[in-house]
Amino acid sequence: EAGAGVIGDYTRCSYSLEGAGTFLAGDSTNPAVGERGRLESVEETRLEMVCHARSLDAVVAALRAAHPYEEPAFDLFERTSPAAATLGSGRLAELDAPVPQRDLAAHIRRSLGVAAVKLAATRHDRPVRTVGVCPGAGSALLDPAVALGADAFITGEMSHHAVLDAVARGIAVILAGHADTERPYLPVFADRLAKLAPAADFLVSQNDRGPVTII
Repeated sequence: EAGAGVIGDYTRCSYSLEGAGTFLAGDSTNPAVGERGRLESVEETRLEMVCHARSLDAVVAALRAAHPYEEPAFDLFERTSPAAATLGSGRLAELDAPVPQRDLAAHIRRSLGVAAVKLAATRHDRPVRTVGVCPGAGSALLDPAVALGADAFITGEMSHHAVLDAVARGIAVILAGHADTERPYLPVFADRLAKLAPAADFLVSQNDRGPVTII
């Protein structure tokens, strides 16, 4: 009832394993089983259930209230799911043919319809064939982009030192504006929402502008 053991539309989901537990109760204790000062061995059941983070405090409180022991033993493990290869905040693109770094930057500027983009070119201005892309602030995905062999990394904004680090590692950086790199997805997002809620109307703002003006 506190929220444990819920998986999708299933409730009361659990796994149990029989075993033996031992303990030695000290002089100040009041053991529910056995006696103070004597090593006890008790048949016990290890019970496992999943629990959403929002229910965790209530579940632990319910466990303590229901358990007969003064000091119930329990563990909390955070569950993680393997990442799907097709999911993630960024993308890796392979161009049909290598292009100069400046040409790629100019193409990004025209495609986004912005006044300017920033290019941090590598020393030898190596042509770009593989491109890492992450809209918004993408610094966190620089390492995966480098590891996957990207020649250039396109994002909205990065710190000065993150850009220096990227160039030193041989990957060019194109910064095209935080909101400007996110805004093209809005019509796609609106269409996806419309399919999930066909009775509602979803409008993409035509007045949305970034807070910075290039003078």
